[in-house]
Amino acid sequence: MVIDGIEYPELKWVSNPKVLRSAAGYYIGRTAKYKDDDAEVPFDRLSGYYRFEEDAEKALEG
Repeated sequence: MVIDGIEYPELKWVSNPKVLRSAAGYYIGRTAKYKDDDAEVPFDRLSGYYRFEEDAEKALEG
């Protein structure tokens, strides 16, 4: 699978951007599933961190 011009042969798929949460706050990012595992894991971060989920949702919308 090629994502943003980089080959990731170990991935099944990568999600569309969505709001995710980490210890640092909320952010816009994508998740992925690897071929050898059914767990959905964070793949990348496409924004800075937001203190509130609502702010991240607004940024995602546009």
